[in-house]
Amino acid sequence: MSPWCRVLRHACMLMITCWVIFKFLLFPPTSAANAAQPAEGKKTVKLTHACVITQRLEAMRDFYREVLQVEPKVYQDDYLEFPTEGAILSLYKQESLDKTVPGAMQAGINKSVMLEFQVADVDQEYARLKKSTFVIDWVMAPTTFPWGNRSIYFRDPEGNMVNLYSVVKSP
Repeated sequence: MSPWCRVLRHACMLMITCWVIFKFLLFPPTSAANAAQPAEGKKTVKLTHACVITQRLEAMRDFYREVLQVEPKVYQDDYLEFPTEGAILSLYKQESLDKTVPGAMQAGINKSVMLEFQVADVDQEYARLKKSTFVIDWVMAPTTFPWGNRSIYFRDPEGNMVNLYSVVKSP
């Protein structure tokens, strides 16, 4: 495969990933009891997972365990999941993915997707994480946006952007 085809394939995968994540952010899942019924003949789509491909599974596991304060469910030594309300964050070893679909994804080079988690009090989470034993690559201190989210931005060990946010009144 030519270098141009590889670049095009990676760009397409990133665009699809961005679309799925932003769709999830704009139209978050509702509980089964409150879910809107699909129009006749239409199927509903539910985002269930965001999977991060990683070369550093153990470091990423420890990082997200600390950030999310959730114990991961380990299904095998190359794959684990962090259950959260609404969807699951999963981590999968690059080496294992390459056995199935060689070269389909590349860990640690993503600069276009942000993983966002709503928390009760972002300022409290910021203070907790500042005291953490992890070295965190902070991108943005607590900031309130005009649409009513107060957020902190930082990077995980593979460089993926993470946003912890709380919903607050607009400034």
